[in-house]
Amino acid sequence: MIGSVLIGGLGNQMFQYALARKMAIKNKTKVILEVGGFENMDAADTPRSYELDCYTLQAKLINEVKINERKLINIFKINSLKKIYNEPHHEFDNKALLQPNGTLFRGYWQTEKYFSDIRAELIKDFEIKKPLVGDDLKLLQEIRNNNSVSLHVRRGDYVSNKNANNFHGTRGVEYYVNSLRIIKKKHKAFKLFIFSDDIKWCKRNLKSVHNDIVYVDGDRAGYIDMYLMKNCKHNIIANSSFSWWGAWLNENKSKIVIAPKEWFKDSSINTNDVIPDSWFKI
Repeated sequence: MIGSVLIGGLGNQMFQYALARKMAIKNKTKVILEVGGFENMDAADTPRSYELDCYTLQAKLINEVKINERKLINIFKINSLKKIYNEPHHEFDNKALLQPNGTLFRGYWQTEKYFSDIRAELIKDFEIKKPLVGDDLKLLQEIRNNNSVSLHVRRGDYVSNKNANNFHGTRGVEYYVNSLRIIKKKHKAFKLFIFSDDIKWCKRNLKSVHNDIVYVDGDRAGYIDMYLMKNCKHNIIANSSFSWWGAWLNENKSKIVIAPKEWFKDSSINTNDVIPDSWFKI
């Protein structure tokens, strides 16, 4: 089997699954996901839990806290896991793709270079189990019936959590204004759908960026927001794996995707491989 240790929120878990899926296909085997770390998180971390159960993907879940090589040998022998491979850095690591069957991957793996060749399989795997209903369905229909652009503002723990803020930072109004300029050069008319974990901030600060705005209000599961983003014609993302996946899963062949050039606050971290070459980076 091929395994992956899950950490972080929905978007991060999707990256971790995607690498495991790629390696499972390569080795003609199955995927297991190690989810025990969510029960042993540091108090300073943003609370997380397993979130991939909203999708049609098939993987075996294993719950072991503080996994190590000895546990692999003693506990996972029945699952044919033999070694742990740790992500060495944030850029693409070709050695990861050379690991044998029986490897458990631990890291973030935030680049499509690991799995772009299995895009069709991942689009199927990340199809939601339950169709949208009610107001969510009406919103989806509005998105599909218009020249729709999603704009994602990530604040939440990027603002409230000191560790997250120091590492990630946030993108300000100027980034979104400049992104919309690129869209407007190509499309004179479009409907802007703003997604955020802080819609109040968006209504105060982004009300003048466009003349046709829909604020995606309401308390819904995160995967639904991502699904709605995916169905927009074009995407403006934050420095967030959540909206990264909303844009990557977008199947519009002529889509425009705009992403922040600065992915982390610490510019010394090499994140050149995070954003696909076909996307605009500003």
